[in-house]
Amino acid sequence: MAANVKMFRRDADRVPYAAQLMVVRGGEAWYADLYDLSTGGCAIFKPDDWALEHDEVVQLFFHRGRGAATCVPARVARVTPSLVGIEYHDPQPVPPCQ
Repeated sequence: MAANVKMFRRDADRVPYAAQLMVVRGGEAWYADLYDLSTGGCAIFKPDDWALEHDEVVQLFFHRGRGAATCVPARVARVTPSLVGIEYHDPQPVPPCQ
């Protein structure tokens, strides 16, 4: 393997999960559909108006219908044309809940 190629190993299995969440940075927010979840992070389908870059710190608000949402501090780990990978600051249950 070339010396400049990094291998990444995920410590937790990713679970497909259909739900929505809100990604918040400062005064900006985006609703997004989840692609999958793990205890260490999640992937979302990239919203059309997405404006965040790699390593930006965000708050994720997971909700189930009406009522309180679960807020999870995180960072943007990767951005592709269709998906955004997000890494939680601390491990979370699957799905994150209060």
